[in-house]
Amino acid sequence: VDFSNEFSEYLINILHGSSYVFCISNNTKSDLKDFIYKSGAPSPKLITMKLGTTFHKDSIVNNNSQLHSKFILYVSTIETRKNHQLIIDIYLLAKRKGFDLPNIIFIGMMGWGTQKEMDQIYDNSYLNKKILILNNIDDEKLQHYYKNALFCIYPSLYEGWGLPIIEAASFGKVTICSNIKSLREA
Repeated sequence: VDFSNEFSEYLINILHGSSYVFCISNNTKSDLKDFIYKSGAPSPKLITMKLGTTFHKDSIVNNNSQLHSKFILYVSTIETRKNHQLIIDIYLLAKRKGFDLPNIIFIGMMGWGTQKEMDQIYDNSYLNKKILILNNIDDEKLQHYYKNALFCIYPSLYEGWGLPIIEAASFGKVTICSNIKSLREA
């Protein structure tokens, strides 16, 4: 199914009935301006309202959850544009070269277009010991994972903003991320 055409039509309809559109980053605002220009849709006033976090590194967190001692954290919907395949490839390459990387935890719901990657993780005895996939994590547990991660990663190919970078920073965690406009902005 081609969702891009469906979404474009939906967005044009929204623009026809809007006086204002709030964008989550300057990058999103720029992308929307380009879309409006190319589609000929009406141009409402575009306002940037960056997302933040209510997480604080001093938050009281229940530490009773089961946890690997050293891990890297990747918080994101698991879908193709989030580039989980890069992480899988890095772990397989490290294994071939004899490097023992820390475990990694993917926290996020399953999106579209990732069945191949999930099968690769579940079917490979090395990957399924190194990569843990969690979803439906409440804020308290998510804070626990942020607080205990060695560092975070975010190799996404496209983002509107990159909220997990802001969340990680609120816990003093460094995030290794893609060099794309929205993530530099975050």
